[in-house]
Amino acid sequence: MHTRVIPSNLHFNTPNPDIPGLFDGRLKVVTEPTPWDGGLVALNSFGMGGSNGHIVLKSYDKILDKPHVASGKPRLFVYSARTEEGLKNILEEAHKHASNVEFHTLCEQSANTPVGSMPFRGATLLNAQEEYRELQKCPSKPREVWFVYSGMGSQWVGMGRDLMALDQFRRSIEECTSVLKSFGIDVMDILMNGKEDSYKSVVPPFVCISAIQIALTDLLVDMGIKPHGFVGHSLGEGGCGYADGCVTKREAILSAYYRGHCVLECNLPPGKMAAVGLTWEEALGQCPPGVVAACHNAEDNVTISGAAEPTSKFMEQLSTRGVFVREVNSGNRAYHSHFMAEPAIKLKDALDKILDPKPRTKKWVSTSIPEHRWEEPLARLPDGAYQANNLRSPVLFCEGLQKSVIKKTVGPDCICVGLQKRNHQNNLEFFFTALGKCFAHGMSMSPLKVYPGVEFPVSRDTPIVSSMITQAWDHSGDWAVPKPEDFERGGPATSTDTSYEIDISEDSPDKYLVRAVDFLDSVVYTEDHCVDERNLFPATGCLVLAWKTLASVKGVDFDKMPVCLSNVKIHQAMFLSASGPAKITVTIMPRTGEFQVCEKENLLASGQVTSPLESGQVTSPLESDQVTSPHETVLETDQHLQTVSALDGLPESQVLTKKEVYREMIVRGYEYGPMFQGIFRSGVNGEDADIRWDGRWISYLDTVLQMFLLCRPGAHQALPVLLESVRIDPAVHPQPPTDETESHSKSISFIIRVLLLFFVYWVTFLLEGKIIGERCDDDDDDDDDDDDDDNDADDEYDDNDDTDFLSWLLVLTFSGNLDKKKFGYSTCPSKYISIHKLVC
Repeated sequence: MHTRVIPSNLHFNTPNPDIPGLFDGRLKVVTEPTPWDGGLVALNSFGMGGSNGHIVLKSYDKILDKPHVASGKPRLFVYSARTEEGLKNILEEAHKHASNVEFHTLCEQSANTPVGSMPFRGATLLNAQEEYRELQKCPSKPREVWFVYSGMGSQWVGMGRDLMALDQFRRSIEECTSVLKSFGIDVMDILMNGKEDSYKSVVPPFVCISAIQIALTDLLVDMGIKPHGFVGHSLGEGGCGYADGCVTKREAILSAYYRGHCVLECNLPPGKMAAVGLTWEEALGQCPPGVVAACHNAEDNVTISGAAEPTSKFMEQLSTRGVFVREVNSGNRAYHSHFMAEPAIKLKDALDKILDPKPRTKKWVSTSIPEHRWEEPLARLPDGAYQANNLRSPVLFCEGLQKSVIKKTVGPDCICVGLQKRNHQNNLEFFFTALGKCFAHGMSMSPLKVYPGVEFPVSRDTPIVSSMITQAWDHSGDWAVPKPEDFERGGPATSTDTSYEIDISEDSPDKYLVRAVDFLDSVVYTEDHCVDERNLFPATGCLVLAWKTLASVKGVDFDKMPVCLSNVKIHQAMFLSASGPAKITVTIMPRTGEFQVCEKENLLASGQVTSPLESGQVTSPLESDQVTSPHETVLETDQHLQTVSALDGLPESQVLTKKEVYREMIVRGYEYGPMFQGIFRSGVNGEDADIRWDGRWISYLDTVLQMFLLCRPGAHQALPVLLESVRIDPAVHPQPPTDETESHSKSISFIIRVLLLFFVYWVTFLLEGKIIGERCDDDDDDDDDDDDDDNDADDEYDDNDDTDFLSWLLVLTFSGNLDKKKFGYSTCPSKYISIHKLVC
């Protein structure tokens, strides 16, 4: 229908003899591209499951007879996609069809898709003098948008002229001009034809600044930009009142007029204002008589105001001392000083006659009244008294920006964008590029709203967008496709999804708990597990949740089911927040055992979880042939429990205490609380240790992984990303102590033994009888055949050759080394728990 050509059918050779119409000429199979003039078309769809469909379509004949009014004008094109490559392709297509506004409109329909599903955002200028493109990957957290309105001194000749090309902006300026015509003020003429002398009087700067702010506010609102709040500097609070809906457009522009008119009516002595590089406290202490600190702009920037002569002398003194000084174009008036007392009275009387304001909302952050007075009547209503106070009082702009609600936004990640720039050759393009930057960093908008819209449906010759969208699919991830044989039938449980919540908020009764939605989980003190001062959900938590979910699917008690976890990949860490619970979902394919642990749309871990448990068998100790692998070493241990710790025979100088171990952990950036401080003693070489077993699998296994951290050379931080296999049989594991306090004094010792395969950049070493490590390098060509598989697995994670990325081939076996007479406590033989190959 788009090309008016019927495509040919493929793989047609011989007509079906059971269809006479194909032979007598009534029906014809299209075997080559055939021109078509439009009309009705019937389409059939035959489903494999017996669901057949039939649809009749009518072609759309609308053709664009004349170009759109904006076809040749500068336009901001914005789009969001799943991949950077897909986004680049669509931006390129936009430039190919830069004059087609209908195509632009179709693409804009999906531009504001939530960042969570379309993380890449981009913007470009069409039909522009200078090329502009911007692409960003946005964080999923939404960003706040604040409108900041400037004050006196921001005026300049030519401001707003280029934006008159936009109908909405021009209409707003015309409305302001109409309101002030009876006062002899032509705002449009001043903006379009004004010279330097036009802004030397008092009134024109006030009304022109306010008119520009009103028009920009209308423009942004029409584009669908919704601000979270407003803050204004001096005169800029008038713009806040308009944006907040407290005053109408007429009231806002009249307020600006009377502000200047009342100042002009009073016979004031010459004044001067200047921005200086002092703190607020320094300015208050150093200003001479006749000069005051008028505006607190920033931590080290203050505007001083006062009589012309003393202010000029003070400026010279500061300049001589090397302090930054810049005069503000205030029209020889000393605003926000005692000189404004008389104009403020006149302003209040004038505005009380014309204003019918609505109360100020919480979105408007006042900068003329201190925060501790915001509940007073003066601060609630932006009437004549409020604006008179604004004229004579200091501007607390810095305090307004530091208010808690803004402080969260205005920080190192804040994007501060000006919508107009003095002396720029084309401020319409500058306006669009500023908004494009905002869109690329997460702000939603519809830039085409500044031009007249198009009529839907669009014309037939509009380029097809579906072929371009397919280029934006994200193919970087692999997803398991379920098959019928993957699902068990007649089993004790049919659900393969289980949800968990982690809540560490102060007011939650489940603080420190990992709580399953469908069955109770054990206590896990997640706030005791911190990395770089952030609460990190332990990687072993993903293993235990997969283990428990499999037990639920099989209908077996968790503490009676042996488990094998293999090819476990930790894709990303999950940091916990006290602001609310985090929901984790574990999905398992019961037949294959493939599992995924997700937090919302984020994949935390994946791998395979299985159990050697056979039907009707309660416990099944892992056999030695299940534990071992060609690259794994298992201790030769008899079946009797050892009763002496491997650390007992070492001198004290060779043994680290618990305090010394976790002091070293802090140096490496790991902050473990009491529940995760499971290492009681450790050898200085990190080979032997006594650790605590208290029935909590997450903290227990995490303590085991802590030993790998001690084994790593240097004090560099690392997190696990790959475990080839983890095998556990809980049936033969000792029962945890019933007394919580006694459990802190009991421990299990284990011996870590690792087979060293090779070192490339390190000198090969062998630690006798205990642990052997390997620093893997992808470029090593001298590996034995038995080691190839390990190198291939490591290659996947060696993304940075010049970082501290260390691949360790580890074999962990547990042996009972405990004095039973002292603790009355048993341990398990080494073959019942094994971790094979951990990559950090």
